[in-house]
Amino acid sequence: MHDESLTSHIDFHFYQPYIFKMMKQLSTLLALVLGFTLSAQTTNISFTHGGCNIQGVIDMPPGNGPHPAIVLVSGSGQNDRDTRIHLAPNQNINCLYPGLVGDTVYPLRDLGQLLSDSGYAVLRYDDITISCPNYAGPFSFENVFLIGMSALDYLKTRSDIDTNQLILAGHSEGAMIVSVMANRRNDVKAIISVAGNRTPLDSILKTQLIDIADSCGGDSAAAALQGQQVIDYFNQVRQQNYTGLPPFAGLSPQEWNTYINAADSVAILYDQAQLPALFLGFEKDFNVPSSELFRFQQETTGGHDFYLIPELNHYLTPPNHPRVPRSLGDTIVYWLRDALLSNPTFTQTEVNAASIYPNPHQSDLHVKSDKPFTLLQLTNMAGVVVYRQTFDKANQCHIESAAHPSGVYLLSIRYADGSEERIRVVKQ
Repeated sequence: MHDESLTSHIDFHFYQPYIFKMMKQLSTLLALVLGFTLSAQTTNISFTHGGCNIQGVIDMPPGNGPHPAIVLVSGSGQNDRDTRIHLAPNQNINCLYPGLVGDTVYPLRDLGQLLSDSGYAVLRYDDITISCPNYAGPFSFENVFLIGMSALDYLKTRSDIDTNQLILAGHSEGAMIVSVMANRRNDVKAIISVAGNRTPLDSILKTQLIDIADSCGGDSAAAALQGQQVIDYFNQVRQQNYTGLPPFAGLSPQEWNTYINAADSVAILYDQAQLPALFLGFEKDFNVPSSELFRFQQETTGGHDFYLIPELNHYLTPPNHPRVPRSLGDTIVYWLRDALLSNPTFTQTEVNAASIYPNPHQSDLHVKSDKPFTLLQLTNMAGVVVYRQTFDKANQCHIESAAHPSGVYLLSIRYADGSEERIRVVKQ
């Protein structure tokens, strides 16, 4: 049995980018010696969805493949393949992003290129109103939000794509969309939530309106009124009382009912997908605060992974630089390679295969299992590892937790046969 010092869950995973940086430098040196280059290529592509010829790109890694592939799904609004956003000077931008005023950020472009540099083909696409400015088809939930379904179908037609390793990653609102798509398919191997919100759309919109007004010297009363109007609209939609309700942001109230049924159930959808899932939150995110990450960690039960990334904002950039840092791409790659795709023996065991008692507990937590385990790890709701211990092989252990604050924790158990399970425990 080997004791390990307490270590931050975040710091542990942020150590890995240095390894990837060294590997990339070695690959570049080898390329120079052999006289060829190893750089990802961005290629224009198109595919049909909802009667529109959707325009996009694939960031393709070097080599003939087949490559594992990631479809990036953007957040709310009219977004192009890069999620290009110009932070023009105004009262709110000056207040919320003082170090980025006048800059243009490209969250999905930067992230896609970072992931393709590490061996993943990454598909990014323009929203339907950008691909087809004169779109005449129905503005339905399927046509507007589920373009990624057709993107996955397109990837499966290409010989340079490993169709056994298809991954969905959604940014902001897109994090909800990927959970919907994953539940409708049987060919997705993992899903990633990047700054996704658990709080329903109308509630988080109201919170954002009021917080921005309060923080940046706006009209708080007007913001509160506008926020309440959004709440009232969506409450009528939930009750399917569509009488007199106009379209909202181009969609009919009936289509918004389809949307909120999915959005309100997003935590359940991640569990129902029964896939490995990574949830990423960002310390400086004003739009989707880190409390949303903690809500996901508290409400999901599928043994998912949760990382709170220091310093980054909702656009995935540091406060004073408009580019997505390599460390974020490396963190995702590390999770995909080491925790999931590179480990074919990983299986999710039946929940509570081990005996955990008492749960809830006040001091010591006991773990007992007929199947020997090699690792126990206890993580708090902030994603920090408060206990970690490895074993040659053990069947029982007790964790002294009297000093741990009251709250919900995630106990991860790795068994000697390579399988894992994660159990939610409560410290009183």
